[in-house]
Amino acid sequence: MGVSNWRGAPETTAQGNGVNETVNSIRRLETTVVFGLILAFVINSRLFIYTFRHIPLTDQGGGQEPIYALVGGAALAFSAPAVPLLVAYLAVLFTARKAAAKSERELLPAGLFLLAFVIAFVITISGKPSLVANSLYGGRWIIDLFGGLFVVFYGLKAFAESGLVKSLPLARVLKGRGDGLLLGPSVLGLVTGLLVFHHLDPFYDSVFFLSGRARALSHHPLSVSLFGLGLSAVYFLMAHAFDLGVFPKWVSKGTPWAKGMVGLLNIVFGLSFATGTFSSLAAVITQGQQGRNALISGS
Repeated sequence: MGVSNWRGAPETTAQGNGVNETVNSIRRLETTVVFGLILAFVINSRLFIYTFRHIPLTDQGGGQEPIYALVGGAALAFSAPAVPLLVAYLAVLFTARKAAAKSERELLPAGLFLLAFVIAFVITISGKPSLVANSLYGGRWIIDLFGGLFVVFYGLKAFAESGLVKSLPLARVLKGRGDGLLLGPSVLGLVTGLLVFHHLDPFYDSVFFLSGRARALSHHPLSVSLFGLGLSAVYFLMAHAFDLGVFPKWVSKGTPWAKGMVGLLNIVFGLSFATGTFSSLAAVITQGQQGRNALISGS
């Protein structure tokens, strides 16, 4: 029995290594396919909005706003105006608890962040329900202050978990803080939606102005919801790619630096919200996008 086990151990190990390698190859292929789908989705959406915008979808002129909203959300997912939103979302992905159960990994926190963001975005852009929307508009400075500080906290957490500053006391305090809690991503998504809606509104409108379909229906809750759905679809695919977790070695080696950069950017954006200086920072970020929209509108 002892000899049999001794001979069988290397064979079992080799078989196990072969199975692991096969699984990793499949997951690596799936990761590539997911990123390919994201790229194709975004490129085709941008072509639809910016290149084929004058082609009518139906014989009637009206009722097309929801379709353009859905495609516009995907088109703007990785554009300059969406940088503050994308950076906050990446902080959620980078700080998601690595649990054994797949439902407890990046997908659930990502889904909660996106759901909360879309709810906040729909209310603030559509103005419905008016009682809630008007209360949010009136309390803008409170949201900017405390929401900005919450974004700073998430930025500090992402930076601490990057492993770049292990010796700092702050890193030891923040690392792992809130692991397992799903409230954090939800609150961050809600806060981010309330912080950036005023900044995203002109670019949301540009989807309809560029296509000549800036009608009242463009700010209907359905249109705004579909815009959020299109953007969320792209971001959720990205979360799925993160959840697979199979990347080339050079990407894995750069992950701590990516986490650290995401953390620092969230700190900068959060402080700019809290201090009321975000509009100046946003003008620099979106300068190229504004010029491009103006150029396309004049063509």
